[in-house]
Amino acid sequence: MSEYYLWLKSLPVEALSEEFTRINNKTNTTQSPYKNHAQLALLYAIPKAIQHNPYTSKTILNQIDKSHFSVFDLAFIELLSEQLNQQIIALNKNVLSTKALEDIQKENENLKEQVNKLTTQINQLKSIERDIQPQELN
Repeated sequence: MSEYYLWLKSLPVEALSEEFTRINNKTNTTQSPYKNHAQLALLYAIPKAIQHNPYTSKTILNQIDKSHFSVFDLAFIELLSEQLNQQIIALNKNVLSTKALEDIQKENENLKEQVNKLTTQINQLKSIERDIQPQELN
């Protein structure tokens, strides 16, 4: 698994897409789907791949029957799974932060509108006050 991952990392984006198609087709037709599913999970885990999706990669890894793997491959899969967990947590935090930032920006725009309205009202009141003061002096 680790050799396959290193090989994937060395591929250009176009070749990764071709490998994704090849493995995806092979997953549905071979006698050893556990290995192909693991390879598919690795493809989804590659950040530069067009199909990059840590959620899908993690889901595939969770569904794999790990009894078919060597200790070394199992260790690699477990490490990748932990890394994907961390990436998913970071992505979720990023989504929440982005949402919070959007909410703050909307609130800021609303406050700016209120300030502008209040400034306009203050200016109108000052104008009325100036109009009234000369009349009081007479």
